[in-house]
Formats: sequence, C-alpha cells, structure tokens
Amino acid sequence: MDIFGAHSADVAGVAGPSRRLIDGFDRPATPRFVGVVVGLAWVFWFLLTNAGYTEFAWICNLDPGAVLRADEIIAQGQRPGLDFFYYYGPLPLLVSRAFFFVFGRSPISLLALLAVLGAGFAAGLASIVQFFKPTRLGVLLIALASVHAITPPMPTHGLEAALLIWAVALRIRGRHALALTLACCGLFAKISMSSVLLAGLIALLVCDAIRAKSSRPLASLVVVPVALTALFVGSSLAFGTASVLACLDPRGGADLYKAANLGFLREGRNLWHPAGHTLGWYLGGLPGPWLAASVVLLARASGAAVRFVRRLLGGEVRDEQAIQDEICLITCVGHLAFVIAFFGISAWEYAPMSNVKPQNGSWQNHAERTADGPRPQRGGSPRRPE
Repeated sequence: MDIFGAHSADVAGVAGPSRRLIDGFDRPATPRFVGVVVGLAWVFWFLLTNAGYTEFAWICNLDPGAVLRADEIIAQGQRPGLDFFYYYGPLPLLVSRAFFFVFGRSPISLLALLAVLGAGFAAGLASIVQFFKPTRLGVLLIALASVHAITPPMPTHGLEAALLIWAVALRIRGRHALALTLACCGLFAKISMSSVLLAGLIALLVCDAIRAKSSRPLASLVVVPVALTALFVGSSLAFGTASVLACLDPRGGADLYKAANLGFLREGRNLWHPAGHTLGWYLGGLPGPWLAASVVLLARASGAAVRFVRRLLGGEVRDEQAIQDEICLITCVGHLAFVIAFFGISAWEYAPMSNVKPQNGSWQNHAERTADGPRPQRGGSPRRPE
C-alpha cells in the first residue's frame, strides 16, 4: 500500500495538526509547485557543489582549467582531436566558443555557462515530473535526490545532461521528431550515452508503428539523417572534417579507459567491493544506496518489460502506464550501458585532459611519468566520471 497516497493520514491513523501536515503533502503538486521546488533545489545544490570553484588549484589543475585552455588554443588555430588530445564531441566546444565570444573567456563566465546548461537540465526534469502528476511529497523527494544530477564542471557534461533529459521529456509528450533531434545533438556532445538513448528512441518508434499497425510513426525518423548531416557540416566548417571525425571516434576514449584500467569490474571495484571493506562502507555512504537502487531499478524494469510487450502485442493504446513503462525501460537500459561500458572509477581521481598526449599511437599519462608528483585528487563523494 502506498503510504504517500491520497489517504496517508487515514492509513497511518494520524489526527490533529500532524494529519493536516500529512494531508498538505498528500495534495497533488501543481506545475508551479514542481517548477519552484525543483528549480530552487537545483540552485541550492549547484551553489553547494561549486562552493570551492574559485580556488586557484581547482581552476588550473582540473576540469575548468582544461575547458578554458581548450578554448584558448582553439582560438589560436589548434584543432581538437588532431592538434591536441580530445575525446568528446565538437558541440560543447562550439557552445563554449560562442558563449566566451559574447561574455569573455574567464572562470566566472564558464561558471555562468554551466549555470545556464544546468538550468536547462532542471527545466527538463521539472517537465518530466509534472507529466506524472506527483504529490508534493514526491516532488520534495525528487528535489532532495537531484543533488546527484549536478554534473562535473564541464560544458560537455552539462550540455549532454540537458539534451538527454529534454529528449526524454519530449518523447513523453509525443514530440518524437524533436526528441530525436536532441538525441542526435547529444551524439555531437558526448557519444556514449547519447547513442544508447538515440537507439532506444528509434526502437520505441518502431514499437509505436507496430502498436498502430501503421508506418506513420516512422515518419519522424527522417529527422535523424537530416540532423546528423547538419551537425556534421556545421562542425566541419568550424574545425575541419578530419577534426570532427577524430572527435566522434569512440576509440580514443576506449583506449584511455583501457590504459587506465577503468571499468566496473576494474578500478570501479573500489566503489562496490573495495579491499578491506566493511558493512559500514555500504551503509555510511553512496555505495549502499547506489547498489540498492540498481537492484530496485532492474526489478521494476523486468515488470515493465513484461507489461510493455504484452500491451504492444495486444495493440493497446499508448497511455500513461505505457509511458511509465517506457521511461523505466529507457532508464534501466541506460544504467546497464553505463555499468557495462561507460563506468570509470569510484572516486574523482584522474589526470587532467591537458596531461594526456598521443605518443607513438598509444596514450601516455604524463602526470604519472614525470616528477610532478601524484595525480591531482579531489575529495568528496564518489562521482560518475565519463
């Protein structure tokens, strides 16, 4: 039984002021309530996680410095993927170049760009939450959990998150062509998870055609080659075809992961099964809730898959239950892809992008081969580097 449902106070046998408080949380959240709560939560978590942003070492040695330096050398005529090591898509570089052209290249303008991208993500999250009409308590719980959606301080991750969340939000609302367009943009931001979502959206359109016994839903697929062509041509005009192809080549990132022994069953073991771990490791930090949530997600996705296939073969309409199952399946597939293929390390410890250079066809980590000392490390909760 759902103790957070419409009659939580009756179920719990609560009366008086406590009942009025519970009833207040039980009320359906209005779109304004969702927008305000999710927005304020995102502002709070963004400011909190970037509290040390202005530290000199934070800017010079870690991600913000790499972003600013990349834009600087691009302005000097250097090409990403060819003249310097770069393993993300070209779109974040173009967005950064445009933003810095207007507001200047500085740590503060970079923080402003991250805030704009993060606000776009928060708006997409609010759109998804509004669609399912949760109670006020449900919205508050989502707001608390949204701290884990604050991306690392790089436009690449912020842009990817905003594009993907809006692609899902638009799919929910039936805007299939625009959802596919944003997923294609995601490929040119960061090819990993965007490729998974794009494949999932295409598969769902095929299912729509099967459900409707018509090819009409497949008409939206025409935007995929159009969007990819436009993105490739635009990026090539800015950086050159060879540079764009190098940026979109996933082997660079895969080689780096392999050389650094990254992966869920490699360095990732330090998150879920570190040497000398105790029960407190799981109960006192992120690993326990992360593993528990993964199990719950897999269990719910299994039920969603059964319902989805049964309703698909039965030709039932795409109602709210079908949309819920879609979101559950998309989330589960993305999570499995992350664990199997994209999982990096258990804590934020790595060599800056500027210290990784091509050497005789392989990638050498010069931060570990010179006298500069150990790799820079930032403490805190385990994060999800990709």
